[in-house]
Amino acid sequence: MRHFPAVLLALALVAPVDGLEPPTRPLAGTEWRLVELQSMDDAIGTRRPPNPSVFTMRLEPDGNVRFRLDCNRATGSWTAEAGADPASGRFTFGPLAGTRALCPPPSLDEQVLAQAPHVRSYLLKDGRLHLSLMADAGIQVWEPLGDVPFAPTPDPELEAAIRPGEPPAAARVTPQRAVRRSSSVTVRPSSATRRESGQRAASRSASAR
Repeated sequence: MRHFPAVLLALALVAPVDGLEPPTRPLAGTEWRLVELQSMDDAIGTRRPPNPSVFTMRLEPDGNVRFRLDCNRATGSWTAEAGADPASGRFTFGPLAGTRALCPPPSLDEQVLAQAPHVRSYLLKDGRLHLSLMADAGIQVWEPLGDVPFAPTPDPELEAAIRPGEPPAAARVTPQRAVRRSSSVTVRPSSATRRESGQRAASRSASAR
């Protein structure tokens, strides 16, 4: 649940509002994990991390960025400016400082850091964040951390899930309680059934004599 507010904040920031200019810092407060690195060089192709959960990025509202890149960490700055379509715009990273541990191969930590200074734009498409490199050299594809889909508008069910308050009383009736109530009902035989049973008993008694 801790990732929901961050993603909803991003949705609010990229949503256009009549009469207002596009936001100057979309994506603030969001967290992402790496899906793949796409290269326009056929010799390199598309590379995917074997474990996306160790390649994460948080875009802080104050303009700082924090990376976890396998066994390394990196920090720096970022800026973004939405275009006419708030789902896309300019995006740049400032200088990044990080650790230099040698991660077990295969690892994409060095490639992510090497590409970061060349990122020039962002695009929100199909629930993912695409960071494009200058000169169409490649694209970094990120998805929301925590398996929260990125939608153009807030999901009513998602909003309801994070609002405080208890569900209606009818919704608090659990299936187990319903089963216990149904199992406690005693089925009584009808009068005709009792008379028929008595006649059969009398007949068996007469036969025995």
